[in-house]
Amino acid sequence: MVPNQASPLCLGKRRGKFLKTRCGGTIVYMRGFPKTDHKEFKIFKSLNSPPKIQDFIDKIPINFGETNMSPLMVLRRKRAHCLEGALLAAAILWHNGERPLILDLKTTDKDESHVVALFKQNGLWGAVSKTNHAVLSYRDAVYKNPRELAGIFVFLLEKT
Repeated sequence: MVPNQASPLCLGKRRGKFLKTRCGGTIVYMRGFPKTDHKEFKIFKSLNSPPKIQDFIDKIPINFGETNMSPLMVLRRKRAHCLEGALLAAAILWHNGERPLILDLKTTDKDESHVVALFKQNGLWGAVSKTNHAVLSYRDAVYKNPRELAGIFVFLLEKT
């Protein structure tokens, strides 16, 4: 994965309720997590670290359907596939003040693509994943950049 200029990898400073970011000469303002009264989002506050988020995502049963549910619908229906799990993880990270980043690992026609939510801690990258495949699971924040992290996923997949 090579991020383009509009990538969320562009980092910025928080200005009130907005995040001011400069990406390739363009200033982008990203809102904070929307204030909602949905009872389902109350759990987000306690999921304040990537390992806690991963444990929570792991407890959600796998969704084998061809759906594209929002994080709210995943919480209500209590099932998710990899994309839905990644979006839920990104929403939780966003709610807790992080900048969400999604990585889509495209594959050949013979295999299924996989989506993970990336997080950054102490300048290093890790991933939260909803999967039944050990190779595509959670990764600690030990990678220099998203490209290196994606390369590890690809390398491990090729070995299986």
